[in-house]
Amino acid sequence: IVVGPTPDNTYAVYVALRDIYTSANNKFGVDLVGAGGCHVNGGSLWGDLAAWHLGNILDGPNHDAGDHKVIGVDTNANATYGAGYFIETGGGVYIGQPKGGQGLNHIKLYPTGSSGNLVVDGGSLETCTGISADINCQVPWERVAFTGVSFGVPSAAIAVRNVAGTRNASGVPNLKDFAITGCITTSGTLSPIYDIGSVFNFSV
Repeated sequence: IVVGPTPDNTYAVYVALRDIYTSANNKFGVDLVGAGGCHVNGGSLWGDLAAWHLGNILDGPNHDAGDHKVIGVDTNANATYGAGYFIETGGGVYIGQPKGGQGLNHIKLYPTGSSGNLVVDGGSLETCTGISADINCQVPWERVAFTGVSFGVPSAAIAVRNVAGTRNASGVPNLKDFAITGCITTSGTLSPIYDIGSVFNFSV
């Protein structure tokens, strides 16, 4: 499923997908290429590279087309290199009550678009082969929060890459605020449960 852009090359806004089921035969289950405010409710998304991909391509790399919500969705991806959620651009993303199955990562946040925020609320992220939530903010990113999530993974539950870049050479890391609240974790012995690198404000 590909969402946007519209025929006049602007963003498709407020698209709702309900009880969608996709297979692993495609690169992405849902691919947002020119969209804002997309809601996905229920169903099961599979994709080889990602089950849900935020890769908005309009307006260059530093754009914000967020306000996306994914609620009550099961995700699976290729266990060697895939991700349940692959977020490459800016804007707000809310993930509620996820059920994360196979993949290298459940959530891969590698944004090239700034002014974004990510909230993951509740649900269960299990059985991925690598880091459950792999975060590498190569551009300024405002807020990330995990609340009441159950992690069951063989590696780290959450890792924030220790990146060299800072906001306009200010010394402030690209990831500004990060919070983990009320999460339950069962992780393997190969990594820390939370492996936190470059963050400005951080709390557990």
